[in-house]
Amino acid sequence: MIKAIIWDMDGVLIDSEQLHSETESETAKHFGVDISPQEVIKRYSGVHLKQEFEDLFRRHDVNVSYEQVRQVRDKILLEKIEKGMEGIPFVQDVLESLQKDYKLAIASNGERLIWQDYLSRNNLLKYFDIVIFGEDVINPKPNPESFLKVADSLNVNPSEAVVVEDSESGFKAAKEAGMKLVARKAKHNKDKDFSLADYIVEDLREIPKIVERINYGS
Repeated sequence: MIKAIIWDMDGVLIDSEQLHSETESETAKHFGVDISPQEVIKRYSGVHLKQEFEDLFRRHDVNVSYEQVRQVRDKILLEKIEKGMEGIPFVQDVLESLQKDYKLAIASNGERLIWQDYLSRNNLLKYFDIVIFGEDVINPKPNPESFLKVADSLNVNPSEAVVVEDSESGFKAAKEAGMKLVARKAKHNKDKDFSLADYIVEDLREIPKIVERINYGS
């Protein structure tokens, strides 16, 4: 029986993938590396920020500390967030429905400093029993640590959890954790490999029915 549903944040609860790719493209350009937002998505969707810039700057032989990168990137990102973001359709309706019967959690590679307040201001944080950000684990996705940490905190077995994800690193982490995987397919990730997914959805309203089907075989 499924007892918990664990959500990724970027691209699943918040329509932020384009925001991130533009921010990271502009950050790289600040340090002399030209990479388009489209290439950022192609190469680094779902990859932890530190790993992304370490790989990017190593390939371009640029010596910059992660602290320097974060100062520039965070300033750009916060300015973009203040201008507003598009919401993902039906997020709150689906969370409201699922909260009645299941424990809900977020496991994200994102940073608490930037995103916890945003989630709260947009009335999303109230739905979740626990939120795990990138700094809360030693090994971010594609390592399964964040998902396993959530399961342990919620006192559920990994087999009793469903993960909702949109990135290949998240897909891998969910399956290595031994959890069911619902992959959200959207414009930003339509060309990714969805072969690990147990279910693929484009409309989040399908998720309550999927979880019910897993539990009751209906």
